[in-house]
Amino acid sequence: PVHGGYFWETDLAGKVTDDRKILYGHAFAIYAMVEYHRASGEPAPLRAAIELYRLIQRHAHDDAHGGWVEHFERDWQQILDTNVHVEVEIAGCKSANTHLHLMEAFAELAELTRDADVIRSLAEALQINQQHFYPRNPNDAVGIRHPDWRPVPGQADAELSYGHNVEFEWLILRPKKVLGCMPSMGHFEAYIRHAWDYGADAELGGLFHRGPRGSPATAPRQSLVGSSGMARCTDRGRAA
Repeated sequence: PVHGGYFWETDLAGKVTDDRKILYGHAFAIYAMVEYHRASGEPAPLRAAIELYRLIQRHAHDDAHGGWVEHFERDWQQILDTNVHVEVEIAGCKSANTHLHLMEAFAELAELTRDADVIRSLAEALQINQQHFYPRNPNDAVGIRHPDWRPVPGQADAELSYGHNVEFEWLILRPKKVLGCMPSMGHFEAYIRHAWDYGADAELGGLFHRGPRGSPATAPRQSLVGSSGMARCTDRGRAA
C-alpha cells in the first residue's frame, strides 16, 4: 500500500517476510489477475493488472538498453549487487527466466485490453527473448546477460536447460498470435528437435535436466531449480 506492487513473500497469515520487489513474481501477478478477470467477469482484476503493468514500466523498464530490471528493494531502488541473494536469478543481470514470463503475462494482458503500450511491450519482450536469450540456434541459448546485453563470461559454455528451451518455444506461439504475426515454425522446430536429439534419455525415458552444448546428454544430472543462479554477473565482466 505504500510503494505499490507486491511483496516477494509473506507467511500464510499475510505477515511480510521478504518485502523486496522481484519482477518474476510481478509477471505472474499480472497473469493471475488477467485469468481471474476471464473466469469471473469482474472488471477490478483487469484494472489491477493494467495498473501493475504501468507501475512496472515506470520503475523497471530499462529505457537505455531495453528490457526490464529484475530486482528491487521495497521502495523500487534497484538491487545491483551481485552478491545479494535475490531468490530468482542474479541481481544486476537480466534473465531469460524473467523476460520469458513477462512475455507470457504481456500476451494475455495485450489480448484483453488491446492497449497500445502493452502491445509494444509484448513485441519488445518477444524480440529480446529471440535475440538475446533464445536465438535460432538452440546451442546459443543463454540464461543470463549483463544489463546492456553483453554476455556473461562462462554462460556460452554453461549447460543448456532442455526444459527452458522447450518452454520458450511453446510460449512463443501465443505472443505471435496476439501480435498477428506468423509463428516462427522453423525456430520452434529447431528447439524441439534439439531437445529430442540431445536431451532425451533413451534408456529410461524423459529428458535430462541439462546437457552440454552440441552433444547429447549421456548421464543424469542433478536437478537444480534456478541453477543458472550458481553463476555470478559482475560489473567487471567476469563470472565468479
